[in-house]
Amino acid sequence: MKQTLVDTLEAVMTPIQKKRKALENNLDYVQNILKKGTLAANIQAENTLRQMKAAMGIVY
Repeated sequence: MKQTLVDTLEAVMTPIQKKRKALENNLDYVQNILKKGTLAANIQAENTLRQMKAAMGIVY
């Protein structure tokens, strides 16, 4: 039973570890993803805030 658990965990974790290692070796790619995500989140937050202000009647 323990060996089955070990085998299953290895099967699940190995691809994750390989992907992490690949990303670790390509930090420019990771930084680009983070910048794009930040930009998208900021745009969404601005839209949400604009809608909230309009709903509250505090549009300047």
